[in-house]
Amino acid sequence: MALTSGARRPARRRGFAHTRAITAALAVIWVGVGLVSAARYVDAYYQHRGFAIGKRPPGVPAGRLLTEHFFSPALGRTADYEVYVPTGFSPARRYPVFYLLHGSPGRPENFVRIADMDVRLDTLISRGRVRPMLLAFPDGRIGGSLLSNSEWANAGRGKFESYVLDVVRDLDSRFPVLPARAARVLGGYSEGGYGAINVGLHHVDTFAGIQSWSGYYVQNRFASFSHADNAQLAANSPLDYAATLGPGIQRLGLRAFLYSGVRDPESRQLPAMVGLLRAAGAQATYRVYPGSHDWTLWHAHVDEMLTVASRDLRRPPRPVQRLSGAAARRAARRGHLAALAALAFQRQQARQHTALLRVCRADTSAALRTAASLTAGISARGTRIIDSHLAYNCRVAYGSGHTPLAAVPPLLCRRLPYVIAIVYHAVRRRAGAVTQRCLRDSGAPERLPNIRRSRARRAAGTVPRMLSRSHRRPGA
Repeated sequence: MALTSGARRPARRRGFAHTRAITAALAVIWVGVGLVSAARYVDAYYQHRGFAIGKRPPGVPAGRLLTEHFFSPALGRTADYEVYVPTGFSPARRYPVFYLLHGSPGRPENFVRIADMDVRLDTLISRGRVRPMLLAFPDGRIGGSLLSNSEWANAGRGKFESYVLDVVRDLDSRFPVLPARAARVLGGYSEGGYGAINVGLHHVDTFAGIQSWSGYYVQNRFASFSHADNAQLAANSPLDYAATLGPGIQRLGLRAFLYSGVRDPESRQLPAMVGLLRAAGAQATYRVYPGSHDWTLWHAHVDEMLTVASRDLRRPPRPVQRLSGAAARRAARRGHLAALAALAFQRQQARQHTALLRVCRADTSAALRTAASLTAGISARGTRIIDSHLAYNCRVAYGSGHTPLAAVPPLLCRRLPYVIAIVYHAVRRRAGAVTQRCLRDSGAPERLPNIRRSRARRAAGTVPRMLSRSHRRPGA
């Protein structure tokens, strides 16, 4: 029996070792599959931003997406751009071109991978809603960096405005296109929207139509303009120089379509910008749609922008007849009145912001005094999280180094002790008693939302929603 027992022990050890090896192998496979799945998910989101890939209708063949390389005199190097040749393309025919500038962060492929402009264009052409056209996507990245900001301008980081004109000339020489300004529309989103109107107004003789999707119209000392002087900023701020473009626009004609989301702060500039363009003689229109400054807004209006571009290409703008002195003064007055109205609105917003900030500072000071005794017991990491939360979510100026960035809802500031209590609870789970004391001192509800599993960052992001639920009256 002893020999038999001794002989079984190595066999058991070998069995255990074999089991451990199989378990380890399965764990490695499981982790590998998880990493691959995560990588695929991240890549899919990066490529399509969560939107479903556009499905091509039956019977609508795909066109071709081409990448063209050429030497750009403006950049002094070999550059590239992408061109989408639509379904039904024939070299024997000449086509207009819709040029599109991407934003930052962004790249030329965004118009195809996220906006599905290739599928949408082919579908609209097959249904007879738009005329056949080429889509051109210049590359405004500096050194290929996704996060670079060229501003599509001739500024400190390269002559990207002139590069756009290089693309026009190269495309005219390579493809069967109509080499005329009436056959070109320039558009873009975000930074590309700014670039479209800035480049388009600087070169009215090259583009007959302009589209700006959530663009901005005043340039600041940022990115490529970090070291710009006032004259350079003014020369690249359409709101500053649009009033001087009357002779060129009236002689050639120009159409412009500008839109933005209602929650986008830059939408306040739209009335003034369009007013100045109309005063200069352009056929300018603007829209403010529900939404913010993101792909949810731009993705929803791609078909509309393709239709607007097709309309502008089919019926180019006509030169404006020479106005009489009285008519010119009336047009200029309308533009200036629109600009003054926008300026008055901005000043009103600034006064409201100052008043709200004054209230918020007082409420914040009281809230911080209430929680001063608690702060001493929090770790350095917890204090940093609280500081970050107060500066980001409440936008309050307390202490040194924090600058108010937007108007502050006073109600949220009055609830700061409650907010701090939630963050404390997330940072230190054993601070339940401290949290309840903070709530009791601030007069907040005694019942704390269930946030045991939340982390400090997630708690900070969901505070307004939790507060609104906690303060809701029964039966409301």
